[in-house]
Amino acid sequence: MKYAAVIFDLDGTLMNTLGGISDALNYAAAKQSISPFTDDKVKSMIGNGIRKLIDRAFDSLDEKGKERAYADFTARYKVKAKELSRPYDGANDFLIALRSDGIKVAIASNKDDYAVKALAAEYFCDCVDFSVGATGNNPLKPHPYMIDFVSEKLSVPKSQLAYVGDSEVDLLTAANSGVDGYIVDWGYALNKNFDTVRSFDDLYKLLTR
Repeated sequence: MKYAAVIFDLDGTLMNTLGGISDALNYAAAKQSISPFTDDKVKSMIGNGIRKLIDRAFDSLDEKGKERAYADFTARYKVKAKELSRPYDGANDFLIALRSDGIKVAIASNKDDYAVKALAAEYFCDCVDFSVGATGNNPLKPHPYMIDFVSEKLSVPKSQLAYVGDSEVDLLTAANSGVDGYIVDWGYALNKNFDTVRSFDDLYKLLTR
């Protein structure tokens, strides 16, 4: 077995969550009388957590305005995230295959922890061993904290871990953590000047052989 555990990013890696994020962001924008954002614009702002998304989207607001926007986003996202998010085709079968091979599966995301756990429970309850997101207290990726934390929770040394994501943030996360990293080509990052994996089948081969 090549790895004892694999940690995955969530947004743009295992799930297409763009619909829910765009919906909640535009709900918050409407509350602030700000014009709606296109999906492409939202894509360009995803990757460093919801707080950073709010900072980027509402850079014209003062801190109190951003806090209101964050609260509006969160209220809407808690209601609509499950409805407007879906696993990518083949994701569940791929994760089940990894676990059938004895490989532990985890999710580590800069998305708020409540949303990571809600989506994992809704769509990956039979194929994910552990999930963690942003709590407001833990450092976000590309800081190695999340990988170290999951390594400890799974009782798997980092030498036996791999990390999979869809962006440069994820590539840096793997490098900073000292684990092997793989980047998929179907996610949200717009400029990928590095090698990418094109399918779950190809990713399975890389992780198991």
